[in-house]
Amino acid sequence: MKLKYSLLYIVFSTVMTILIWIEKEHKINSHLELETNQIIKNYNAVYNEYKQLSNIIFNMKIDTDEVKSIFKEAYKSDPATQQKIREKLYEHLKEMYSSLGSYNIKQLHFHLPDNRSFLRFHRPSKYGDDLSNIRETVKYVNRYKKPIDGFEEGRIYNGYRFVFPLFADNGSHIGSVEVSFSTIAFIEAYRENFKNFVNFLIPKELVDKKVFKNEKKNYIQSSLSSFYVEKKVAEFIREKKNQSKFIKNPSFPEEKIERRLFETKPLSIYDKNFEYYFIPVLNPVTQKLEGVFAVKQLHHYILGKNANFYLLIVFVWSAFLVLSFLLYKNTIYKSNLKEQNKKLNTLIEEADSGMGIMDLEGNFLDINNTYSEILGYSKEELLGLNCINISDPEYKDIAKSYLQKAKKEGKISKVHKVCLKKDGSKIHLEFSLSLLPSKKAFIVVINSMDDKIALKKLNDNLIKEVRKKIQELRKKDKLMQKQSMDAAMGEMIDAIAHQWKGPLNTIKVLSGYYEVEFDYKEKPDLNSLKEISSQIDAQVEHLLDTLDEFRSFFRPNQEFKKISLNNLISSVLLLMKDELIRHNIETDLTGDIDTEVSVIPNEFKHVLINLISNSKDAFEEKGIKNRSISFNVQKQEDSRTILKICDNAGGIEQDTLNHIFEANFTTKLEGKGTGIGLYMTKQILDKHKTQANVYNKDNGVCFEITLNKADLLKENETDLVF
Repeated sequence: MKLKYSLLYIVFSTVMTILIWIEKEHKINSHLELETNQIIKNYNAVYNEYKQLSNIIFNMKIDTDEVKSIFKEAYKSDPATQQKIREKLYEHLKEMYSSLGSYNIKQLHFHLPDNRSFLRFHRPSKYGDDLSNIRETVKYVNRYKKPIDGFEEGRIYNGYRFVFPLFADNGSHIGSVEVSFSTIAFIEAYRENFKNFVNFLIPKELVDKKVFKNEKKNYIQSSLSSFYVEKKVAEFIREKKNQSKFIKNPSFPEEKIERRLFETKPLSIYDKNFEYYFIPVLNPVTQKLEGVFAVKQLHHYILGKNANFYLLIVFVWSAFLVLSFLLYKNTIYKSNLKEQNKKLNTLIEEADSGMGIMDLEGNFLDINNTYSEILGYSKEELLGLNCINISDPEYKDIAKSYLQKAKKEGKISKVHKVCLKKDGSKIHLEFSLSLLPSKKAFIVVINSMDDKIALKKLNDNLIKEVRKKIQELRKKDKLMQKQSMDAAMGEMIDAIAHQWKGPLNTIKVLSGYYEVEFDYKEKPDLNSLKEISSQIDAQVEHLLDTLDEFRSFFRPNQEFKKISLNNLISSVLLLMKDELIRHNIETDLTGDIDTEVSVIPNEFKHVLINLISNSKDAFEEKGIKNRSISFNVQKQEDSRTILKICDNAGGIEQDTLNHIFEANFTTKLEGKGTGIGLYMTKQILDKHKTQANVYNKDNGVCFEITLNKADLLKENETDLVF
């Protein structure tokens, strides 16, 4: 008998486990399929942006009368003439090619109608090689005289290539030209838009077949044996900290992953922490595998499904164990039901909880004293009542559903129910029912929940009050931080105006020289015009550099980044250049200035700007003539770095030193300061877990900041798939 019920329990629980597992796997696979489709949509969105950009570049810069007039005779010319055409074409477009570097254009490549390379702007010295068996896109465009685009490996680099036919004014085909973007550019664009970990894998056989032998050093082995990673892509991934340990799923060994990819089918797998999506990238002409776009992301959904699966399995096995045990006990002790009832009555009477026996309709058959005490009825009174009749009116239908559920499932555990006591007052109960082995009666267990409810209300009120106080403190800190940033922004905007006045005046004067050349000279001097243009370009470049620094300062970024103190301080000094010059302040940077530290750059720049601004105000208030601010960096043996920022503005009174980091504390005249600059400085330094000391020294004040050393990435810690 015992063996029979044990086998029944094992078989039934196992069947339920299999069904639950199948359902879980179905939902996970549906999730992976949806995510794969979304990643493909995201990929296509980024791709279309680059396609539009390449069309603009071709139509506006390349498909012009000037370019076509230079290139049109290249195919029919002898080698010496071709070289002259090549040099002329390079000179005509090199500035344009250089200016497009900000768009991450990797290649600008002209081809002759017979698919020979004519001019590679990225390798001008390499030309004349036949691309017919290497570049299917070039062969396609020269054959069908229409554009094509897609990812393709080349002789030197791979890239997202947009190839266009070129026609002379008379409509004759004179060759083709390619605009291509690097995989790094594509990865960065995808990463910024969709916040995923991204990589790009290249089949080894393609690289070995197509790439010049001396250019294969640009590729390194990935974690999948049949794929390379471009070395610059791997370096970019390390720089962005875009990697983690790649734990291969045992059900998807490496050979299975590679076989699926070479079948050009998208693949999604997952391990303990991450989901991995591999999207095959096909050659636009041959439709064969040209690369693999790989995305990694945290799998919160799968973690939840697996956790729910194990919880459900535990519940199912436990529930079936109880059910099997009850069936077994019912069979074994059926002949001794009377004795069991007697023992059960004894157990019920001695229990601390309210316990009793009810029939399947809810009529009380027996109860213990605790049950009577909880509801305020005598035992005799309750034995003539029904549990539904003493339920609160709003809970009568719920009580009926509890009985039906207990009949069907064998038990309900610790559900909430409201009953009416004898005096008419309401009582909240924790209510449980278990069907007896005879299936003709229930064991009922009740406990009062009033104490628990009161305690829960107290806890809820306490939590609300704590949250309210926390929100008030956060609002206060955010307001103070905004005031500090507004003050910094005002000073920066003023600095921008001063930074730009000089270059703009220079550009105005140079523009006047242009008018002189054209209005007052019979034949303008082209060399003078080129020199004027070059000087204007230099001034514009200075304006753009300055604007980039200010834009970088105000761009919100909360990520810690390793950066040298030299770059950090130099950037701040550039931001405040005109302020320092206007107030006759000299600066000095000494010590181990190239030491790298881990900081949030924009926030730490804010700290330095606050300290420099305080020194500037002190110089003005005290009328100091020979003004200087020094920055000294000292690298310590314990891997810490000390940055000292000292001025000669006369120092700070000792009583004031003890309060300068407090909110709303200022020594400036009314209307000259808010008292939040150094308070926010201290908050930012606390966020960086740094020590900040201030003291007087040599007729000035010194701020000493202790910083932690940056954790440098090690080559052998980087997995080249992710």
